[in-house]
Amino acid sequence: MHDCDPGSSGREPTCASIAAMATDRPEPTQFGWQSMTSTELAVCAWSPEGLSNPQIGGRLFMSRRTVQTHLAHVFAKLGISSRAQLAAEVARGRKEG
Repeated sequence: MHDCDPGSSGREPTCASIAAMATDRPEPTQFGWQSMTSTELAVCAWSPEGLSNPQIGGRLFMSRRTVQTHLAHVFAKLGISSRAQLAAEVARGRKEG
């Protein structure tokens, strides 16, 4: 158990323990389609269809706020800022795929 896990020794996490946790994991790809989680990809599939966040959430069994959070992550990973740009990226991917 890491030092900052709840219920561990009760000590405050140290810089060394935080750094060790960060280096325990492989470096993920941070940008582009290959960096997307399966849930982010599912949200991407529904968003260009013109569905609202509550409608997407209803199809994926999540809240509208969770959909909004996933879209914010997608926008950051793709370097875009709107659903129109996302729709263009999805269309481009379908043509290339």
